[in-house]
Amino acid sequence: MSSSDDYTASDALEDGTEGVDERGVPGYAQAAVIGGILASLGYAISDLILSVQGTLFAPVRAFADGMATFIGGTLGAPILITDAGAETSASSFTSGTAALLGPAAFPVAVAVSVAGILVFLWFLSNNSITPWSILGDEDE
Repeated sequence: MSSSDDYTASDALEDGTEGVDERGVPGYAQAAVIGGILASLGYAISDLILSVQGTLFAPVRAFADGMATFIGGTLGAPILITDAGAETSASSFTSGTAALLGPAAFPVAVAVSVAGILVFLWFLSNNSITPWSILGDEDE
């Protein structure tokens, strides 16, 4: 090899030349082909293991994505309303239609968010919601 630790193209050429000189062209080609077949077999086995793992954990991943969407849907709107109220409160000091509320825009936005959560909780406490009542015709 060369004086540095890098494996260069000339080093590969020298290794190939030594392999052909020791075993001849057919022997070197056979060793290279068998090595390639074994490597591809190893890659296929690792791909099989990864695909089985992906298949087994697909429902868990789908459930986690659904829960993230549910949490974002239920908590995301109040956060957006409160954030919009804070921005409106900040800009209301200068101009705009929100200037009617003035600095009270932020507390109004917080009150709207809390009222929305209270209405949702009141609905849940007064109604029995089950997967069967949503999907079927269950008379109460």
